[in-house]
Amino acid sequence: MNISLTNERKITAISGALLVLFLLMHLAVNLTSLVSRETYESAWRFINENVMARIVVPLLAFGFTVHVIYGVILAVRDRKIMNPSRGRKKNAGDKWAGILLPGIIVAGLLAFHLCHFWAKIQLRGENPYDIVRTLFYSDFYVAGYVIWFIALYFHLSRGFLHMFQSANTANRKLISRLQIASKIFSASIAAGFIFISIYFYLGFGYS
Repeated sequence: MNISLTNERKITAISGALLVLFLLMHLAVNLTSLVSRETYESAWRFINENVMARIVVPLLAFGFTVHVIYGVILAVRDRKIMNPSRGRKKNAGDKWAGILLPGIIVAGLLAFHLCHFWAKIQLRGENPYDIVRTLFYSDFYVAGYVIWFIALYFHLSRGFLHMFQSANTANRKLISRLQIASKIFSASIAAGFIFISIYFYLGFGYS
């Protein structure tokens, strides 16, 4: 199937928006673990039993998968069509370091997270709160989790900016404001997830 470069960028942007919704929903659920075991378990039951939630979660997960696939396709295309004589080699390298590389880290650690968290809940029926306490007691897992969301910060903050640039937003003042807003928003998401992991790692969730 032949899809133009412009349409590929649009697909990447739309699927990226689904990724953001996916992250926001999971952050909201995970933050309930700071309230109490009962609140967190109730949030998980809502996701598993509510019809709309059971439809939305796979849809957002599908959007994430599409985002990863088309993100790689775009990065490969950009490297193929770059023209070093016009100074585009540096820009392509910056895009690789700023978007694709953190994206690869995020995707890899997400796969690891699904195997150690989602699979235990959905396939083995283990208690989600007990899994969180066990995983975040591990130095290795917490370190990986922090690296994961630091990489996510760079991926989201740069991704937002490129999304608006691909939409031909030429207003420099607007771009500057969007850049600041994207950094604040991305940092808030990353900080929320990291705070939860450190909260349990320091033993506050064991009372």
